[in-house]
Amino acid sequence: MKRNLRFAVILVALGVISIEHAERQSASGSNFRMCLKAGYHKEDDDVDTTEFVKVIVHRNLNQEHSLTSWVQENCGDDSETVAQRSGR
Repeated sequence: MKRNLRFAVILVALGVISIEHAERQSASGSNFRMCLKAGYHKEDDDVDTTEFVKVIVHRNLNQEHSLTSWVQENCGDDSETVAQRSGR
């Protein structure tokens, strides 16, 4: 439970607004591929903005997490979040 809480805190610190979708692959631990909606402040334009990013997080056999990929990609739907979709 503590590991999951730490991971959630890291996501919030990175500006993650929502997890659009996620999938898990098991191989020498687990790889989690996620599409995240992240928010941040653009200093040069002085505006708050959001973007979608595709990330891969690896959890090794010792239950330690590492971010292996973070790529800006239009992988989500800007009109609603997973929580709104799953509430249907």
